[in-house]
Amino acid sequence: MSCSKSKTTTETSFYYWKTVFDIDSNLKAVINDNEINRLYVRFFDIQIKNGQAIPLSPILFKTKPDISIVPVIYIKNEVMLDSLVDLQDLAQKTYGLIEQIAVKNNIQVEEIQLDCDWTLRSKSNYFDFIKAIKAVSQKNITSTIRLHQVKYYQKTGIPPVDKGVLMYYNMGKILPDKSNSIYERKTAQLYLKSLLNYPLELDVALPIYSWTIVSRNGTVINLLSKTTVQDYTDITKFRPLDPNRFVVTEANIKSGMFLKINDTIKVEAISKTDMDEMVEDLSRYLKQKPATLIYYDLDTINTTTFTDDKTFFKKTGARF
Repeated sequence: MSCSKSKTTTETSFYYWKTVFDIDSNLKAVINDNEINRLYVRFFDIQIKNGQAIPLSPILFKTKPDISIVPVIYIKNEVMLDSLVDLQDLAQKTYGLIEQIAVKNNIQVEEIQLDCDWTLRSKSNYFDFIKAIKAVSQKNITSTIRLHQVKYYQKTGIPPVDKGVLMYYNMGKILPDKSNSIYERKTAQLYLKSLLNYPLELDVALPIYSWTIVSRNGTVINLLSKTTVQDYTDITKFRPLDPNRFVVTEANIKSGMFLKINDTIKVEAISKTDMDEMVEDLSRYLKQKPATLIYYDLDTINTTTFTDDKTFFKKTGARF
């Protein structure tokens, strides 16, 4: 197995998860330094609104992509739970909008990725939708796969796609304690052995993002994305409890939220040590080397933690 894995190279890529596609000079440097040839770009969401499954927040390309683009469609599970949704019609309209965005921006679509956290009740509809969009588009279809869907695949099912993408993050509950809901090795190890039996070929998605959990009187009240510990270094407003937890000592506003005195701040993030652990453990249990490693997500706030080594992302992918 080790010999067979060494014969292929894992390609490095990123998710791009914003409503406006705009690659500035900092992100362009990350792409070039790490020899990124493809981005997985969220094109739009599908949700239920006024009783109808509709696309929301379609992406606007402010800068034209000069790199291969894979459209990613985020589908709320509520869509696949709705027995009144016409899946054939939804597949046609979904691919129609993908084509419309692609043609307008001179994007050649070879693969479509679907992101849906399906459940036992929604899997039949979701799998039927996959078949429908495959038939309509005649493209390669991939789907995100959560850890619990790997471990309990005999119940949750195997999506009828060309390949899956293992989302190796968001492993725990969002709590005010010292746990890390994005990644904890002990939690991950409860699922790793299941990879040996999972019958679908898997690429891998790893986290590079951070966020802030705000708690009040011991209860989580908000989650602030795109934040780091650097946002809480003002000791006149935040008293450190430990390196990533703080108590608000002066009322102030962060990321549009009003923080009250005694609110508790916890920043969850991914370190290089965490990344080393992830690659080590996944390399041990994946049946084959992933063809692609996708980082979530391409954003200057997220990449800054790792870019003291300009080729960090490429080097990490090469370790599989």
